[in-house]
Amino acid sequence: MVQYLVLKNMSNVQVLIQEMLLEKKLSAMPEAKPVRFSITLTAVDYRRLKYIAKKLGVSRSSCCAELIEAALRDAELEMGLDYKDQESSYSKLVLENEPIFDSIEGE
Repeated sequence: MVQYLVLKNMSNVQVLIQEMLLEKKLSAMPEAKPVRFSITLTAVDYRRLKYIAKKLGVSRSSCCAELIEAALRDAELEMGLDYKDQESSYSKLVLENEPIFDSIEGE
């Protein structure tokens, strides 16, 4: 699903084209492949996850991935970050696989 960038002084068509080019770039990146990692949940949170996944008709891992992605979008919005803004330092860290922890401002 394409999410539109909000860029100053750009027409809707220009924004769409920029977004489509970025999506193409993202899908071609080696980092676009899924990365597996493990997490630890409390028994209660695990049962909550199982229930929600079952209600939605998806696997637990798929449910977790979608929930994490939504939480990341919320966190980025709260922090004023947009990884699709190719001019931002955040975008460069995330999309160009630069060492993140060496470059976090204010640390």
